[in-house]
Amino acid sequence: MGRTSEQENTQDSESTQERREALAVLDPRDPIDAEIIRYKTKIHKEETPTQLEQKELIRTIRFDEDQTAADKLVAINKGFIATIAYQFKSETFNNTEELFEAGSVALLEAATHYGLTASRVSFTNYAAAHIQNTLKGVAPEVQAPYLINDEPQPLLTIYKFLSTLKAMKRSELDEHTRTTILSHADLVSLLPLTDEELFEKRGLNSSTFYKNLHSLYETLGIPNRASLALVSKKAGIEFDIAPIPKGTHFTPTERRIAPYLHLKFAEAAKILDYSEESVERVSTGLRAKLGARSRTELVLMLDTADLREPAPKPKEVEEFTSYELKVLPFIQHETSVIMQLTGLTNSGVQTALNKAFKRTGTNSRQALALNLLERGFPLAVAPPKDSLSALFHEKQMDVLKNLQLERSEVARLGDMTESAVSSFIYEAQQKTGARTQIELLLMAHLYDTGERRAKDERTKHERLAEKLGWGTLNAERLNGLLDTLNPKQQTLIKSYYLSGEEVTWNAIAKGLGIDTHVAISTAHYGLLRMRNRLETDSAA
Repeated sequence: MGRTSEQENTQDSESTQERREALAVLDPRDPIDAEIIRYKTKIHKEETPTQLEQKELIRTIRFDEDQTAADKLVAINKGFIATIAYQFKSETFNNTEELFEAGSVALLEAATHYGLTASRVSFTNYAAAHIQNTLKGVAPEVQAPYLINDEPQPLLTIYKFLSTLKAMKRSELDEHTRTTILSHADLVSLLPLTDEELFEKRGLNSSTFYKNLHSLYETLGIPNRASLALVSKKAGIEFDIAPIPKGTHFTPTERRIAPYLHLKFAEAAKILDYSEESVERVSTGLRAKLGARSRTELVLMLDTADLREPAPKPKEVEEFTSYELKVLPFIQHETSVIMQLTGLTNSGVQTALNKAFKRTGTNSRQALALNLLERGFPLAVAPPKDSLSALFHEKQMDVLKNLQLERSEVARLGDMTESAVSSFIYEAQQKTGARTQIELLLMAHLYDTGERRAKDERTKHERLAEKLGWGTLNAERLNGLLDTLNPKQQTLIKSYYLSGEEVTWNAIAKGLGIDTHVAISTAHYGLLRMRNRLETDSAA
């Protein structure tokens, strides 16, 4: 069925509006932006040269050295050149004319070297690669996303890409956008949080939140939450997001897809010539790798990441096989997570680890992880929730930095029993946020500043008196306070505060057959009751 006149007018109007919105990212005073604007405002499919027409121009340039054909090839590809050059514009100095001139020369060089029959690569791909490599030399300090598409109509693909750049504007935000975002700072600052954090933990009203959010989308012309977060960051909003873990290694595929994860998966897949499933899989893998709470937090974290090609691997790393190298960057994770990140089976992961054990002369994952760290191997380890110096004293740090040893040896270093070591490791993971013992070990080595918390030399009796807000407590007074508690509260407080041994809440809870958090909260309410009794008696 054909379209009605009303449908055509509506679609044309929407298309015009889409083009106007896309132009908002471009500055008409800039030569490169002006060229893109010129092409974007009038581009139509019938104006784009076919592959056959373009190949004829290339043949004429290559074999006849025809200057008119060369000028025409540059003219019809100005938008293509300008779009690639747009990625290399520097914010520190004006290099736009130099970029466009270098891009035009690179296009003609590509035409003279492109194999018209033997090559499988399209001229668009071939020329784009040549132009980008040339412009990397012109602006080596600028990090540009890799933008090559094997499309017979490259300008249409470029048009679609540029239409998504509204939220990625390099220049200063217009005053309206900045003012609007800052006036909604309380709202946009919550963008990286998950629905559970927003509505269950913070008690926000979901319908009100999303109503205000969609209203802001419409006001600013921004399509989604991640894009709004990026624009808000440019406007000066500070987000509470986790830093990129030290030693994070990005694969070539992750580096290529990462700059486009603020888009819908389908849009990113179209631009990058990937399947939608591949883009979603990379996004899921990156969230697991970086520990991002949400996709929006992932996008904000990646905005701070160095996505350039990594430096050559140290010679020591080259000795591992490609199969081992697939697993080793994730050694700090549980096996189930490694399986998810690599696509290997359980036996496949274990095979790779066993080969690495044999190669390095280690016999445990902890020892292998430490060996890799000493070699300079790229391991992504998140920072602790708080500084290690604020969390642990000297003996405790000795324990954490030697978790690759036998448990009995670790206990000797820390002057602890083996069961106390197990309890301490559990509590240390809770304090630091380490997901595994291996990550805790690596964290202790990577983030140790050398500073230490002074060991608390007070007796437990003295610590209990301080918690109750009382200077000293004699045995008679203390027993009187304990008598006001229920049996479970008495047992917990006596076990932790009044026993002669260094014991942890985890060990106490395990001995009583209850959850650690239940033990701590029960004792807490017991202490409150004792404190209230002291205050009542003091007032009387």
